[in-house]
Amino acid sequence: VTGRPKDPYRYPAGVAVNESIGNRVNWGFNHWPKNDGFWYKTVREKDLAEGDVTFSRVFMWDINKPVTLKTHGIIPIFYPQCGVDKSRCPGMQQKRVGAWVVGFKLHFLSQYLSSLQLKGGF
Repeated sequence: VTGRPKDPYRYPAGVAVNESIGNRVNWGFNHWPKNDGFWYKTVREKDLAEGDVTFSRVFMWDINKPVTLKTHGIIPIFYPQCGVDKSRCPGMQQKRVGAWVVGFKLHFLSQYLSSLQLKGGF
């Protein structure tokens, strides 16, 4: 044990050590607002300010295995970046230019709901 973290890219795309975490996919560049509008819609609806953090609605993710529920953690990006202290950019007009988005697969919730054997399925 060296104490150094293992290289996250030590396995080629499409290979996972543990099948429960799904397969690795190299998405490359993807126009997410066009192809996956959940987080973009959330940013616009909530009119997030710089420093705000929110989550998208929970939705079904079936693009890669395992099929599960998923949500996005969302932080808007502004230019110029003033942080939460607006006195750092006196008199400047900020513009939202994007968002940091992190997807969370909700495996445990999906497995729990599946175990309930709900009428009509899950």
